[in-house]
Amino acid sequence: MFLMFFTIAYCLVMGIFHIDYLLTFGIYLIGFGVVKGVFSERKSDIFNINNTKNLYSEIGMLDTIFEFLSLFIVYVTAYILDYEKFTIYEMLITIFGFLLVYRFLFWGITGRIRSINNSNKK
Repeated sequence: MFLMFFTIAYCLVMGIFHIDYLLTFGIYLIGFGVVKGVFSERKSDIFNINNTKNLYSEIGMLDTIFEFLSLFIVYVTAYILDYEKFTIYEMLITIFGFLLVYRFLFWGITGRIRSINNSNKK
C-alpha cells in the first residue's frame, strides 16, 4: 500500500513539473532498481531469476497486484504527460518492454521495502 501512495505522489510531482516521458519512467525504475539491489540478500533476487511460480507464492497476490498497478500508473502518467501517437509496432514493443521490466526488475520490490522496515525496527 505504501508503494501505491508513493507512486501517486510521484506522478503528481512529475505532472506538476511537466517532466518528459523517458525521465519520468527512468527515475522511477532506476530508483527502485537501486533500492532492490542494495537490500537484496541474494543476487538472484535482484533480477527475479527464480521460477515464476515460486516467486508468486513467495510474494503473494496482494503485493503482486499493488506492484503491477503502481508500475502501470507511472507508465500511463508518463505517457499522458508526453503524449505521442504510437504505431502498432511501437505499442507492442512498449507493452513487451513494460512486462519485462515488471517481471525481472519490479516484481518483489514491496518485499525489499518491507525488509528495510523490519531491519530498522530491530
